[in-house]
Amino acid sequence: MENQTGHCRAIVLAAVVAGASMLGSAEAQAAPGDLDPSFGGRGIVSTPEMERVEAVAAAPAGEAVAAGEQDTNIVIIRFTPAGTPDPAFGADGTQVLDLGGVERVYEVAVDSSNRVLVAGSSDGNFLLARLSPNGELDPTFAGDGTITDDSLDPAHDLAFASNGRIVSVAEARPRNDSTLAIMRVFEDGLPDPSFGEEGTALVDLVSSGGAAVAVAADDSVVFGGYRIGRLTSTGELDTSYGDQGTVFAADETRSIVLGPDGAIFAAVLDCDPLSGLDACGSYVLRTDADGNLDEEVFLVGSSIASGADRLLYVAGTTSIASAPHSFSLRRYSFDRAVDRDFAGRGVAVGFSGLRPGVTADLAIGADGKALVAANVDDKAPVVARFLLAEGGEPDADADGVSDRRDRCRLGYAAEAKNGCRRVGRELEIRRFKNRIIVRIDSRAGTCVANRQIRLLEKRRGPDRTVRVRRASGFDASLVVFQALDSGRYYAKVRASFSALARCAHARTPTLRFRRVEDR
Repeated sequence: MENQTGHCRAIVLAAVVAGASMLGSAEAQAAPGDLDPSFGGRGIVSTPEMERVEAVAAAPAGEAVAAGEQDTNIVIIRFTPAGTPDPAFGADGTQVLDLGGVERVYEVAVDSSNRVLVAGSSDGNFLLARLSPNGELDPTFAGDGTITDDSLDPAHDLAFASNGRIVSVAEARPRNDSTLAIMRVFEDGLPDPSFGEEGTALVDLVSSGGAAVAVAADDSVVFGGYRIGRLTSTGELDTSYGDQGTVFAADETRSIVLGPDGAIFAAVLDCDPLSGLDACGSYVLRTDADGNLDEEVFLVGSSIASGADRLLYVAGTTSIASAPHSFSLRRYSFDRAVDRDFAGRGVAVGFSGLRPGVTADLAIGADGKALVAANVDDKAPVVARFLLAEGGEPDADADGVSDRRDRCRLGYAAEAKNGCRRVGRELEIRRFKNRIIVRIDSRAGTCVANRQIRLLEKRRGPDRTVRVRRASGFDASLVVFQALDSGRYYAKVRASFSALARCAHARTPTLRFRRVEDR
């Protein structure tokens, strides 16, 4: 697992697209936790070229790379930053890796030269492959673009070390020894003799299935099976960590993130979890730099990642009334404090529906966006992109200037009605027959009295304020103006409402309204 790019894989119980509503001019109005409308038009693209998707990676220039399977072959798709298949990769953005056997993929990564690395198996044996930027097998890697090893089970994860070196992890045979093999090769695919024994370090009694790996800045290696351990940069067990180099974790480790001060975060799968669940569960645990395991399981989630913002992202499932069994993305600081400003409530929801046992993958790109790959019930697999930072300077009134009038999506109130402190995250205007409907949404409850919303008609002279003909209750966020004359209208938040802070003066784009005569 490559901590530096925040790339990880995990098993989740997820997912059919629930969809998302985007107001105004795409990314200019999008907020952290929103699906990115500049990716495929609504933040989601499908991958019908594969039966199931297993992994996703972020490329240096903002491309997305998804890896999955179709029949007995590995399928890799590269999308442009706009979410369209990249014609410079493979055949119309798709490359099929057929080595003549039964191939499977478990992880994908993209190096700084835009080459794609795949960890998986060929006929059940270890496979590590590298593709050139154009999608062809790279002959400068191990001679033919692939490394296979029949003494090892499938490669489950990979990460990058210094000087272009690559670290991968797999179970060694025979399996009854529960031995993990951590392999390090040079950029050209040849074994690194300075690591372990001729490039491979073997650690006994630590694995029972899924495994993960991460590389620290000093080239020490953190690995996980049913135990988490740490190797020195030369492949020796670091006996200063835990119990002679390892500490018990769970049945399987799915992904690893290296935190500050040597802390290790791991997403694990356990059928006797520390959280006290009666059945198998996925959760996140933490050890400090010395291998002391936190007794409290602080997060429930099946995939973790970290990006340049040095925050911890946790993917899993959640269930809310509008989207049962939804794929969710939460954001935490490394001291485990939830960021409740993320998506307006601390959790971003992108998918709903349930397909037991499907696999999802999470990757954080250098562009401050999260990529999610998920298998969807009775539909083609999907790749979605979430915004993790403000989506550019807002321009809600489309006047070409980001100013105080556009700050509704960023507005906070020191005090507001009904105790709600976050107001005016979205201001929308739309028509319905002979009515204009204005909505202001706080994403944290109904916080704005409708009397604070004005509807104005644009005229040659001063704009005219339209009186409310019918409205919902005082504290509701929906105002309905009906029986209007044809004209051009826009909605505005009253400046006199001081609790709106920066949301004061916020306004919508102008709506052209044509009255429909009653019959």
